[in-house]
Amino acid sequence: MNPSFISAPEVKPFWAGLLRHEMWLPRCTACGTVRYPPRAFCPRCFSNATEWVRCSGCGVVYSYVVTYQPATAPPGESWEVMAVVELEEGPRVLAPVVGLKEAAAVKVGMAVRLASSGDGRGGPAFEPA
Repeated sequence: MNPSFISAPEVKPFWAGLLRHEMWLPRCTACGTVRYPPRAFCPRCFSNATEWVRCSGCGVVYSYVVTYQPATAPPGESWEVMAVVELEEGPRVLAPVVGLKEAAAVKVGMAVRLASSGDGRGGPAFEPA
């Protein structure tokens, strides 16, 4: 992860929150839209009036894909689930779903929450709620 990127003012609270196992997202104070990914302006009304809000970290799987690795992968690491998670606050986040015993356990509409362990790469990850 590029440290200069995560220290940019328009994303710093997001990355700092993930380090504390929290999800912080910008909310437009003009129209109320909570947005992901974090950016300097609102994609709905183009205002740059922003406040940071702590999100619940809860949502539902909107869509997902299972990727399978070669047979040489270590046991239990032969697949990964990447999902589009629709947060309670509205935005959709692309992130892995961790803590599943098998790939078939994930379903559209399944309740998930921010995983305390993250995805091992620094970004958000979700686990079954």
